[in-house]
Amino acid sequence: MLYSVKNPAYVPTVLNALRIFAISFVGVAISFLFTFYSQAIQKNSVSSIVSLLEGLIFPCGFAALLLLILGENGIWISFAVAEAATILFIFIYSRYLNRKTGGEYTGFFINKHNDDKKVFEYTINGNVKEAVELAHQVQDYLAENKSATLVSLAIEEMLVNIINTNENVDTIDVIVRNNDDNILISIKDTGIDFNPVIENDDLEFDNISVLNRIADKIDYSRVLGLNSTVITIKN
Repeated sequence: MLYSVKNPAYVPTVLNALRIFAISFVGVAISFLFTFYSQAIQKNSVSSIVSLLEGLIFPCGFAALLLLILGENGIWISFAVAEAATILFIFIYSRYLNRKTGGEYTGFFINKHNDDKKVFEYTINGNVKEAVELAHQVQDYLAENKSATLVSLAIEEMLVNIINTNENVDTIDVIVRNNDDNILISIKDTGIDFNPVIENDDLEFDNISVLNRIADKIDYSRVLGLNSTVITIKN
């Protein structure tokens, strides 16, 4: 019923194909999880490569090869083999990145090691009062940094704009990383699609115009229903 197979003569063939193909479902789950996760952490090139390998190159390549070796069953087996090859590629890449960065990135999901003393994480409810309070807290946290005021202002402008452009925002996550040469502000919210790099020419002095003048760089992406904005301010 699921695959619209009505002819009883085809049922044995479909059952056999489905049983073999179902083995690949575990690999699909892992590959998809890694693809969306790598997008969320701003590793878009890695996400694209994994998607291309898992969805096109490996399946087509192994299907052509295994069809010649195993016949019809080789087609269905090729999907499981393609998923295994994708997972192997991710593992090899994670090990390569670990060695290349001297241990800065670790694990299958390439987690970045951070000094907890240099990271400020906070979640606020979607209201202006908490946004302003958080901006002041960040300024106090970065009191010894010359860019503290700019970072505080950038956070306030971005958060206030998110709140004002949405009828309702449950929570907003803010992470501030105090690196040696810059400060990274990562903001995630569940509001409507909004790219802060695109300014509104009709407004001469709106929140986003101020933000774009403050920031040295702004990266934006929409991942898993979340706006993900990373603002860079040089020290």
